[in-house]
Amino acid sequence: MLLPSALSRIPGSVALIVIFIAFKAQAQILVDRPIVLSGATDQQHQVTGLSDATATGDALNERTARSAGYRYVEANGTAAHWDLAPDPAWTDTLPAGADLIVRVMQINTGPVDALVNGLGPFPVVKEAGGLLDSADLVPGRMAQLVFDGTVFQLIGQSSPTSAPRPCPSGAVAVDDQFCIEVQQHDTMNFREAAITCGDLGGRLCTWGMYYVACAHATEFGIGDLSGDDWEWTNNSANGDGLVRVVGQYSCGSAATSNAMTPPARSFHCCFLR
Repeated sequence: MLLPSALSRIPGSVALIVIFIAFKAQAQILVDRPIVLSGATDQQHQVTGLSDATATGDALNERTARSAGYRYVEANGTAAHWDLAPDPAWTDTLPAGADLIVRVMQINTGPVDALVNGLGPFPVVKEAGGLLDSADLVPGRMAQLVFDGTVFQLIGQSSPTSAPRPCPSGAVAVDDQFCIEVQQHDTMNFREAAITCGDLGGRLCTWGMYYVACAHATEFGIGDLSGDDWEWTNNSANGDGLVRVVGQYSCGSAATSNAMTPPARSFHCCFLR
């Protein structure tokens, strides 16, 4: 905490109340030990010896103030395991209330944990302590994380820009709302197909997504959307365990299939923009 140069004349052995006046604002700090002003220059005149703040009314020393201050860091590592190196670093423990502004570098495909200056890893959770779902974190946005002593809570992300996200590799933009894979996946059961799309950061296409993409399949070079076999969508049908399958004869053909029993079917993954 820097003091005005005029205070350098205060005797070092006197305990007193120091009144700071700067930018027309006033504050008082009760000092319970000698003030040491030993710096050779005005910038080196500092109050030292203040203990860490433990109560609401305690004065903050530099270490306490910085221990829970904002730190900006890029999310290096993988999409699921972040290696964060904020500066200044936390070395011994990560204090509850530690606040990080993280630039997301990769879309997540599921839960995420964070290693911070070698401490952790700690899970990143959202509301009600739930783990992250695929595509909860968007590349290029800023995510605010607050450490509660056990996990990092995701407080929010910066707002998306007006420009849609680019499509992942192997997918094309059908419109401003979604992308679809160019190549069809080999046959899998419904559960395996849904997991595969989730692991890629996407989802099984809805019936509506499929139809729009199928109508422009030739234009966008999308293969095998109709005319070969039924394809999974993520739309449920009118019955327990039934899902909508599409495309055996044309873009408009649709039927129902039991999601829990064979046969396996082909599919495309879609990605929200």
